[in-house]
Amino acid sequence: MNLTEERPVVFTALSRHLFYARMLICKYALLHDVVPLNPFTAWGYFLDDLVDRDLIRRANNNLIRRAGELWVFGPVANGVFAEIELAIQLAMPVRFFSAGARYEDIAPISPSAVEFEAEVRTSHDCAALIQRVTSHGQSACPAPLKCVHHDRCD
Repeated sequence: MNLTEERPVVFTALSRHLFYARMLICKYALLHDVVPLNPFTAWGYFLDDLVDRDLIRRANNNLIRRAGELWVFGPVANGVFAEIELAIQLAMPVRFFSAGARYEDIAPISPSAVEFEAEVRTSHDCAALIQRVTSHGQSACPAPLKCVHHDRCD
């Protein structure tokens, strides 16, 4: 393995309800040969409220700008919805994944299979967001991902 090889960087977007899965999500990304920028590994949950939450939101948005793709794990929360909207504005590819308590629960899903948390469904046009992602050819989901480290993928 070339330890100085440059690899693609992805921002991993996930709901606070999946905070417990942050390390599994990073494992998934690394085993699929990308470098994850995971907000929950960067600052925990809003840096334990040591700073204004908008500072963390701005920092997350700057990390998204530095990534090549946005990878969305699990049901979409309000913050993740905003991150997807930013990715659309930046014409950035967006991939969607299932997520859960086990590594085996993580798998690519189609945009039509994306779930939204209850508060998002009542306050946002979820179908329009998915349409915007897919109509601009930004959804990178149809291409299957290959685990490059087969001995560690399971």
